[in-house]
Amino acid sequence: MVSSGQRSCCRIRAGHGGDRADPGHEGRIAEGPSQPEARGFHPRGPTPRVTDLVASMHRALAKHVRITEEQKGGQDHGSAGSGPRDSGSPQRTGARRHGSSEIVRRRRYMVKSIFPTLQGEGYNTGRPAVFCRFSGCNLWNGRESGRSNAICGFCDTDFVGTDGEGGGRFESPATLAAAIHACWSFSSPAFVVFTGGEPTLQLDAALIGAVRENGAVLAIETNGTNPVPEGVDWICVSPKSGAPLRQRSGDEIKIAWPQSGLDLAELERLEFSHRFLQPIDGPDVDHNTAVTIATCRDRPAWQLSRQWHKVLGIP
Repeated sequence: MVSSGQRSCCRIRAGHGGDRADPGHEGRIAEGPSQPEARGFHPRGPTPRVTDLVASMHRALAKHVRITEEQKGGQDHGSAGSGPRDSGSPQRTGARRHGSSEIVRRRRYMVKSIFPTLQGEGYNTGRPAVFCRFSGCNLWNGRESGRSNAICGFCDTDFVGTDGEGGGRFESPATLAAAIHACWSFSSPAFVVFTGGEPTLQLDAALIGAVRENGAVLAIETNGTNPVPEGVDWICVSPKSGAPLRQRSGDEIKIAWPQSGLDLAELERLEFSHRFLQPIDGPDVDHNTAVTIATCRDRPAWQLSRQWHKVLGIP
């Protein structure tokens, strides 16, 4: 269980805006009120205001990063080796020519929440971690009105907006990295889990480099529709039926089960070190658990995973 003292360390928070995603468009990053009606989401109450001291620190960090970028002549933080990005995403960065000068477009990361916890699923179950949950997904827009038509209609996570614990709009890799590290209270290197939504829509080389500066170990939980950028230490892929699978190797493959349309025999041939089946939560969880147990018995390549954070009541 995470202590109140640990929670207070990650109150570094970016500002909120009023932009909202079109409810009919999946994959766009949405801001605004969260969706407490989403299955499995339990609001933890409003996040306290940031102090003047922390606000001043953020302004100083942002100024430092802006000056550094200008000194580098508008160098693109996420160019070579950064991996894929949604070309239409509002947080895309880079430099473009305008006359004889370069205009640098500042990166913005949209984060639902940042919080210390214990990993509740899969291979690293029980390991202390800092979760950075990005806003937005390309398989569901996160709103109940779009659930029935979504590829991942059984999703149990609230990733809409930026109003969760520690969430906000972060203007640079340095400010987001500082907020992540502020949630780690141990002397050992931080274990940071990037999740969502779909984290590959925003995670890039610049942010990976900024978080790794303090020796952090980086993990990602992705649906596999985009390749994971270089520099992530632990890759966990959770394929979804009906979605393309482009990240076809990693440390861990974890299937929400049962899903019609997924061929376990085919997935067993992919290059993953560990394989897990995890019962889909919701009104049919008892049935899904029984089916998952039976499947693991019949297919020894797969191990049973549970969402222990829900069982234990931790974030």
